[in-house]
Amino acid sequence: MSIFDRLNKWMAGPPEQANPPPEPGPLLDALRTVLDPELGIDIVALGLVRRVEDQGDKVHVLMTLSTRGCPAGPAIVTEVEHALAAIGRDAEVEVTFDPPWTRADITPEGQAALAR
Repeated sequence: MSIFDRLNKWMAGPPEQANPPPEPGPLLDALRTVLDPELGIDIVALGLVRRVEDQGDKVHVLMTLSTRGCPAGPAIVTEVEHALAAIGRDAEVEVTFDPPWTRADITPEGQAALAR
């Protein structure tokens, strides 16, 4: 069974979304270019982005990872910084595990992408 088959089985049934995604806009669009390296789905669709705040001189991103020991975590944070730099913005990225990520955080777009 492939990882996608296991994920589809795990994702059976549409869960209620635990945390609504941040408001759409150019900052969120930039973050949509950051993909989870294992799944190839953007971090916004996966529900990893908790909050995006434009603080004038920088953008504060509050995000989580799917697990505390996520080996891709540092690379994802770096990609967030690069994505915002690409639109001319400095980023301050804060990673939190409170609340922990669950599959209920995945947006409908993320659920559809996982189902493919």
